[in-house]
Amino acid sequence: MQDAPHTTTATNSWKAPKILRILLAAAIVFLTTWLGPAQPASACSCVGFDAAIEMDDSALVFTGHVVDEQAAAGLFGDEQTALLFDVDQVFKGAVLPQVVVNAPADVGAGCGIGVRGPMAVLAYSDGQSLSSSSCSSSSLDAATLDLLVSKYGPGEEAAPLESSELFGDAGFPVVIVAGALAFAGVLAAAIFVVARGQTSEQ
Repeated sequence: MQDAPHTTTATNSWKAPKILRILLAAAIVFLTTWLGPAQPASACSCVGFDAAIEMDDSALVFTGHVVDEQAAAGLFGDEQTALLFDVDQVFKGAVLPQVVVNAPADVGAGCGIGVRGPMAVLAYSDGQSLSSSSCSSSSLDAATLDLLVSKYGPGEEAAPLESSELFGDAGFPVVIVAGALAFAGVLAAAIFVVARGQTSEQ
């Protein structure tokens, strides 16, 4: 008779862990069903193109398409992509046939520009360069074009440019190389004129 309480205690101590395991398993199933499987954070989170137009703090608004690109470094060392656009129409800002716009290199969560067809772009200036992202750019369709026209009026067509290369073999922008060559030519001509004038005076 004295052994009965001891047997009951041992039985209860064995049942408790089993009940806890069942409750824990039920809790895991419930949380998994309720919350769903974890999703990777791969989507860009921003206001969107329509809202960006309404804010209207861009320096340049244009339509065009990417014709060249190269890796670049941002102001704080972040990875970016320098995109060369052939410009079709300009709705705000200087009318240029081509423009370089920096964008985040990551086209997923980093909000980089992944579109390579006709686009509408809102570019922002920091005083030295232009930048944009997937939040301030969009594939160009009839609805997007109507949105631009309703906000800014009819755009001005940009003159076509023959060169569609942003970087030469040495990694320098073609525009900079062409400018340097032109400057060198003018400088050489000026030196020749001065030297000729000095020779004539003698």
